[in-house]
Amino acid sequence: MDFKETKVFKNKWEEYRFGDWRRNGLSKTYVTLETVIPPLPETPLSPPDEEQFHKKLADIESKIKLITKSLEEKKA
Repeated sequence: MDFKETKVFKNKWEEYRFGDWRRNGLSKTYVTLETVIPPLPETPLSPPDEEQFHKKLADIESKIKLITKSLEEKKA
């Protein structure tokens, strides 16, 4: 089944404005008999470590505050 575009565009601007990416609600995924569905992984993913994530996030935020403070001091 070969898809051929029936709409003829006068220029690239019309082709850009007609693009499928502009229609958010119309993008659909179709599954046919030929669609290859991969098997499930043997080992499922483990849940992330929330405590470590929040600790790292707090560390990054404190570094950002230090950099911002040093920039403010250099401005003054």
